[in-house]
Amino acid sequence: MDISARRASFVDISMEMASIRSKMSGIYVLSIESHALGHIGNMPEALSKYLFGCTASSHRLSARMFLASFSAAISLCTNIQPLWAENSSTSNASLESLAKSAARAAAGRNYDLAEAIYKQCVTIAERNVDQPDCLIDSLENLAGMYEQTGRKSDASRAYEQSLRIAEQHLGPENAGTTAILDHLATLYTDQHHYERAEHVVSRALSLRIEALGPTHRETSDTREFLARTLARLGKYTEAAQQYQQEIAVLERSGNLDSVPVLDILEQEAHDWRLAGNLKEAIQCLQKLIILGEKNHPEKTIRLTMRAHLVLSEIYGMQNKLRECEAELTTAWIKADQISPPAKQLIAWNDIGYSCSVRRCFTKAVQCYQKSLSICRLKLPREDQLAATAMQNLGIALNSAELPLDAERQFKASLVLQEKCTGRSSIEAAYIHYLLACTITPRPLCQIRAEYKRCADIVLTTPPSLVPDPSHVAPWVFETANIFSAIDRKLARKLYTRSLELSTRSDGPHCAISVRTAKALTELDQGKD
Repeated sequence: MDISARRASFVDISMEMASIRSKMSGIYVLSIESHALGHIGNMPEALSKYLFGCTASSHRLSARMFLASFSAAISLCTNIQPLWAENSSTSNASLESLAKSAARAAAGRNYDLAEAIYKQCVTIAERNVDQPDCLIDSLENLAGMYEQTGRKSDASRAYEQSLRIAEQHLGPENAGTTAILDHLATLYTDQHHYERAEHVVSRALSLRIEALGPTHRETSDTREFLARTLARLGKYTEAAQQYQQEIAVLERSGNLDSVPVLDILEQEAHDWRLAGNLKEAIQCLQKLIILGEKNHPEKTIRLTMRAHLVLSEIYGMQNKLRECEAELTTAWIKADQISPPAKQLIAWNDIGYSCSVRRCFTKAVQCYQKSLSICRLKLPREDQLAATAMQNLGIALNSAELPLDAERQFKASLVLQEKCTGRSSIEAAYIHYLLACTITPRPLCQIRAEYKRCADIVLTTPPSLVPDPSHVAPWVFETANIFSAIDRKLARKLYTRSLELSTRSDGPHCAISVRTAKALTELDQGKD
């Protein structure tokens, strides 16, 4: 078919689309056939204008009419493909027009249309074997749309295909290849595929060190990403070593006086501690305190306070009681100096939690009483932070074997929490759980009622709306244990919800996910 015949075919298809559009009650009044005849040498603009009208008016069309009009657009793409093959600039402009139309559809939440157009872009680009950049861009656009709509697996597959093409045609050291590796690492992490993420981000780090040097900001970001990934895999020593390398690079370049360095040191100390290397952890924390007090004493007071607190915990583990008390006293002094009130409140909560972990419940009670007094004096009367402070104080009192005082705090916290977040909030459900766990002289039916109220709220809240699922999953699991002996149907629902939450937050192989899956299996087999 010669060029004139192809153009005639193009006009015929344009007239067919005009006939379809004439049934749209004037929604898209610009005539596509006039664009086709007026821009017979500029078909990308004709296609762009048609798709713009199709996208802009799609929400007002019937499904049948819309599909017919969109099919005509795809037919146009297919029939003018031979012309594109003869003119690469025309082909690129047409793909750009399609991509813009898809982006408009996605922005209007018309994701089915966006996906169809992006897939058509990929199909067209696959035919233009001499221009791999177009195919890579089209696949990345499709992957980005999948990622935007939560289709992580589909996005991963599209990026993987894009990566193979980029490595083949652009080379493994190309900046575009490295960018695709970044996308894949993020997606694998979101899906809890940490082994894959480690492999991909390690490659990206090696490429950036070679291309940009070890001190470049992008190299540093990639190294920290790798450290976080290693920590998620439980490779705490390797994670800490990555942070150690980052500190060494910053030290050689004379950049140790910045606040982000202190965050890196804190995370390095955390990983050394989890790895059991307390000596390295202590050195990191001491270095953090020295740098923070020397360079940014006001900005980093809360950070250095936490460092003193962790040092106190480590010395307690080593039975160095004098050093433990000295670090805890310093943390108390710094907590009083923190402002504004909301951050000071968080500081006292941190100290109270640390004391609770070390079973120093009397000191924990004192810390939470301080945080509660801050709430009453410096924050609005119905502030959610006050409800949390009462709740924390109740937990400490219960641990200190003062259940009646704890019950009073929980009830006061529940009243305030319901005013702030509603009677059916997850925060309120947690307080019902705490009330049920508090051992006080009361009828068994009241205890069961608290557990039942907690269960009802959890099961009526969609998992996607649950805040901090890694914190919620364990106490939902414990609530399911209570009902496993008296209401197996309800227990199964609670175990299932706990598994959903723990899998979403920490993956299917975390401790709580494994325990919950085992409990579900035993429940189904009829075991107690």
